[in-house]
Amino acid sequence: MASEDTGCIRGLAEEKGWKYAESHLYLDDPRVNALPGHDSYDLLAVLGGSMNVYEDDKYPFLTPEKKFIGEAVAAGKGVLGICLGGQLISVVLGGKVTRNADEEIGWHRVYKTQSAADSPFDRLFKKEFVTFEWHGDTFEIPRGAVHLLTNEACKNQGFSYGDRVLALQNHPEMITPTLESLIEDEPITKTGRYIQTLKEVTDTKYMAASTKLVSDIMDYFEEVLTRA
Repeated sequence: MASEDTGCIRGLAEEKGWKYAESHLYLDDPRVNALPGHDSYDLLAVLGGSMNVYEDDKYPFLTPEKKFIGEAVAAGKGVLGICLGGQLISVVLGGKVTRNADEEIGWHRVYKTQSAADSPFDRLFKKEFVTFEWHGDTFEIPRGAVHLLTNEACKNQGFSYGDRVLALQNHPEMITPTLESLIEDEPITKTGRYIQTLKEVTDTKYMAASTKLVSDIMDYFEEVLTRA
């Protein structure tokens, strides 16, 4: 969605000299909503949105998007899913997405699981760190995937599948312009155990470390995909 844009990913791609393109599937404009050919990219990043993965009737683009993600995984492409994107990957791999017990909004601490040591992505994550969250649903860890991250609010915060697929429930790509746009589009009017105040949500002290994590993830994909 427009309010959940690429965050720090676009800027990092430019810094690294990567070529990149965006597909805005939610827009009714064939100039910007077309899916690329699978031979035109190495890494697919599937980002967030306010819709739910099971709302295909309301958001028809979700059906071809799921098919495209499945094709990307089968083709051995690098695939990074963030929030809704992570949920879409779970469904494509046979997992389920359901409502989480609590909504989670703001900067929350997450932890590596014991099983993370079995994943090639393990080295990218600290034992514990703070990342941005904005979700009400949660994904299941698909069969064959490695459970990477967890916290008190949401058991399944991340998983990997092989060495080329990474799904995150959280938003490490969050930067100030993206956050401001998100809050403008979805004002925080509710309260809950894991819903922070506006002051807490807009605190920027964790953004630099979060952007560094995204950069490390991108470097990992470049390393894996260029040695193939």
